[in-house]
Parts: sequence; structure tokens; C-alpha cells
Amino acid sequence: MIYEAALRDIRLLFSAELQLKTMSDRPTPNLDPRATGARSHALRGNLLQEELAPKIGVSQGQLSKIESGRMMPGLEAVVRLANQFDHCLDWIVTGRHKR
Repeated sequence: MIYEAALRDIRLLFSAELQLKTMSDRPTPNLDPRATGARSHALRGNLLQEELAPKIGVSQGQLSKIESGRMMPGLEAVVRLANQFDHCLDWIVTGRHKR
């Protein structure tokens, strides 16, 4: 039983290390807060900031800063935004892979 748990832990560590190595081989995207904000604003459409903000876990003021490019959204907010409008995270943050 201890052997199985240790083996599972080793597999998890190896998997995590492999994922990190794979991720580090990729070029880092150039993150542009204004472009990210413009895409989040475009997704919001006719919804008011006051309506969308609680759905993605930010205040209306934070959403305003995100949309104006004065603040990058956090990962949780981007994930919720992507789920809310059925878009991929990559498109919201970098503008690539829109679906």
C-alpha cells in the first residue's frame, strides 16, 4: 500500500515536471492589457458591467479597469469570462484561437 502511494506520487511528480518542461519550451505570448480589455468588452456586448462583474468574480470597478487596459484580469476571472461566453482562454488573453 505504501509502495503504491509512493509510486503514484512519483508518477504525479514526473507528469508535473514534464508539463512544466513542455510549457517552458513554448514562446511566451506578448500580453497586452488594452487588447485583453477590448476583447473582454467585446464579449460583454450589451450587458452592463454591473451585471457581468459578479458573474466573473470581480467588482464593477475592477471590470472597468480590465476593459480599459489598466488592469489584467486574474486567472479565475478569465476562466469565468471564457465559460460565460463560451470562448477559449487563449483568445481572451492573447487574441489567438477564437472559436
